[in-house]
Amino acid sequence: MKTVAIIQPSLFPWRGYFRIISRSHIFVFFDDVQFDKRGWRNRNQIVSNQGLQWFTVPVITKGKFLQKINQTQISYEDPKWTKKILQTFQSNYGKAKYFSDYFPWLEQKFNSNPQNISDFAIETTKDICHFLKIKTEFIKSSDLNIPDDVERVDRLITICQRVSGTHYLSGPSASEYIGEGLKFKESNLTLEYQTYDLPSYPQPRSPFIGEASILDLLFHCGQESHLYI
Repeated sequence: MKTVAIIQPSLFPWRGYFRIISRSHIFVFFDDVQFDKRGWRNRNQIVSNQGLQWFTVPVITKGKFLQKINQTQISYEDPKWTKKILQTFQSNYGKAKYFSDYFPWLEQKFNSNPQNISDFAIETTKDICHFLKIKTEFIKSSDLNIPDDVERVDRLITICQRVSGTHYLSGPSASEYIGEGLKFKESNLTLEYQTYDLPSYPQPRSPFIGEASILDLLFHCGQESHLYI
C-alpha cells in the first residue's frame, strides 16, 4: 500500500496536519487551487493568555479573486509586519521551555523577505517535519500539470495515480464532497478519513487547547514534540 495525502499549503498548521503527513508515503501540497481568503493559507492561531489569538501574514488579494495559492504574493504595504508577528510570538512564548530553540529559525524565515505565501508555507512545513522526525516524500500538485477543468474529486484521483498511490488518506472535512468514495473504488484506490485522537501535551495554561499552530507544541515540548503527533 502506498498512501497519498493531498492538502493545501498552510501557514504553520496545527499538529493534525502533521499527523496526516507522518502517515503518508507521499504528501502532495495542493498549491494550484484557488486561494481562500479566510482559510489557513496565510494565518493561524497561537495560545495567548486570552485563549486562541490569530497571527496573519498579509497577502495581495485586491482584484485577484481567482488567483491560485501558488500565485499569491506576500504584501509589504506594512513594512513592519514581520516585526509585529515576531513580537507576538515573543510576548506569548518568550518564557516557554524551548522557545530559544526555535525562535532563531523563525526570525530567519520571517526576515528572509519571503515573497510567495505558498513557497513560504511549504518551506516552513518541510522544516517542521524535520524537527518532528518525519521523512515523508513531498510533491507540489502544480508540478503534475493537471488541467484546471478537471473536477475536484477526479483531480484528487488523478494526483494519486500520477504518483502511483494506492491508498488516499483524507482529512475528515473532505467527506462533504468525497462521500463514501465510489469514484476512488472505481479507480482501484482505497479511501480513509483521518480521525484525530491526539494526546494532550504540557501547556502552562488550563484548560488544554489543542487546535493551535504547531508552533505551540514546538515551543513547549522541543525535541519531544514528535511524541504528540
